[in-house]
Amino acid sequence: MEPIQPQGQPGPQGQPDPKLLQIYQRLSLAARKMIYDPATAKGLVKVMGQAGDPPAALAQGASIILGQLKQKAKGIPPEAVNSVAPVVGAELCSLSKASGL
Repeated sequence: MEPIQPQGQPGPQGQPDPKLLQIYQRLSLAARKMIYDPATAKGLVKVMGQAGDPPAALAQGASIILGQLKQKAKGIPPEAVNSVAPVVGAELCSLSKASGL
């Protein structure tokens, strides 16, 4: 899934809308904080370890994190939350590798 695209006029020199960029950055940080919270990380590793294969494990972990973000991100469209899915996937891959999955 591609990151959210700014609506309306682009910023200077074709840059993305600063407000949308700030939302994306805040969501990315929130996702990383969730993933690396010790209790959450332990639960993610357990769930992902039971998934069977790496793609299923990644999908399961991403579903959990994106679902939590959508619940906590009040006033932010679900599409904006979905735009951080690549960040979530990359961080879950790092977590999986570090935990030996």
